[in-house]
Amino acid sequence: MFSTRAFASLVAALFASHAAVLAAGSDAHPAAFEPTFDPSTFCPAGQTTVTAPAALVLYPANPKAIYNIVGDFYNISWIGPKINATNGTDNQPGATRWMEGDPFVQEEQLIWYALNTTSYAHQQVARTATAVTIAPGYVEEASHLTVAIVPRCDGQAAQFGFTVTFCMSGTAPADLDLPNVIFTGAKGALQKLWTLLDIQTPFNSTSTCDQILQPQS
Repeated sequence: MFSTRAFASLVAALFASHAAVLAAGSDAHPAAFEPTFDPSTFCPAGQTTVTAPAALVLYPANPKAIYNIVGDFYNISWIGPKINATNGTDNQPGATRWMEGDPFVQEEQLIWYALNTTSYAHQQVARTATAVTIAPGYVEEASHLTVAIVPRCDGQAAQFGFTVTFCMSGTAPADLDLPNVIFTGAKGALQKLWTLLDIQTPFNSTSTCDQILQPQS
């Protein structure tokens, strides 16, 4: 029997420090972000591509405040999954972490890290280093995950987003709705982040600065 709770914990672990290269607005100050990732060409033929992008604007949380919580590859205490072991230098490409996924352990390697120390635009990209059996006959062969922080509204707000792409082989169990599990795990992660930042209501990434900065009733 497939455990939705177990896979949701993996999604939360994967999400903890990865996300989409965001489409920054004209008021953003991007760091040296990774070249645009194309999920449609990531998975080999014969594997199923499952991808989920999301982005929210957080106000009044500036980019530095968010970076101080999510900026270290080896620290994901803000989201919950336990890191069992690490190898290499934190925040340096090649750093590897082993995260508790209950009942499995996820091995993940940092492949890209960028930080603009003036604007705190930030990006982390990681990929799984080993395959993970999600359920009998259904295997996550690889994944590509990105977390990004982009300043909005002259740094008074910040856009925080992610993309996770899974390459799956085999047949999914009948009781597994993978996109919904990804969405649920990501939503929980975002909610915990904005709780830590004391954000009452996040904004959609398409919101204008006039909408974001208006006084809240």
